[in-house]
Amino acid sequence: MIKTFSVVVCILLSSTSVLCQDIKLPQPAGWVSDFAGVISPEYAERISAIIKELEEKTTAEIAVVVIKDIGDARIEEYAVKLFEKWGIGKKGKDNGILILAVMEQRQVRIEVGYGLEPIIPDGVAGSIIREKIIPAFKKGEYGEGMLYATASIASIIARDAGIELDSLKGIQEGVQEACTGEQEPVNFITVVIFVILFLFFFSSLLRGFFFPFFWGGFWRSGRGGFGGFGGFGGGNFGGFGGGMSGGGGATGRW
Repeated sequence: MIKTFSVVVCILLSSTSVLCQDIKLPQPAGWVSDFAGVISPEYAERISAIIKELEEKTTAEIAVVVIKDIGDARIEEYAVKLFEKWGIGKKGKDNGILILAVMEQRQVRIEVGYGLEPIIPDGVAGSIIREKIIPAFKKGEYGEGMLYATASIASIIARDAGIELDSLKGIQEGVQEACTGEQEPVNFITVVIFVILFLFFFSSLLRGFFFPFFWGGFWRSGRGGFGGFGGFGGGNFGGFGGGMSGGGGATGRW
């Protein structure tokens, strides 16, 4: 019965998506998995230090990934599959974030786990891409873009958890805009955006409630994290914790 359902789902999606095709997914090389070789060791270490401290103090996990090419796959679909295979975030908390850049397609995606959607909705993820990643990427500063995007996300999570991250000291100016952008006076446009985000979050809950098999089983290659990959920018990386994503986040192009 399960096999039949899986086949039917793939047939329904085959006309508009390559998600059911055999997309090769890499194994994680650490908190930072740079498979394109565009992030310097210095930036990789700084990014890993932020993620490691964030995970230790809040259990939230961030994966920074750079891929050379994903073929005909859409970056949104690739991000969902990679997120689910690696299990970014803790199981049950789903507090993971994937920052994915694809060099050949010149696209970047921030994929947000279920548990972090309330504090990092699509609009915030989109702002981080536009303000932190794209300007740096256009200059060829890929490590800088990933550093400030990671720092901005980590700052939001830390602020929500009521803790401070020592690893963010010295780069506060680079993350200030993303953290204070939500504190503007409330106006009509803000209210409209809030309603849209609320409806999106509510729909995400419905997806998780009515289609847990679809999102958590069929597309997933395994809920457990991968351990033992030292890799480039590993920073005592021991594997991800089995978190899930519901497709929330934002995409940009540079």
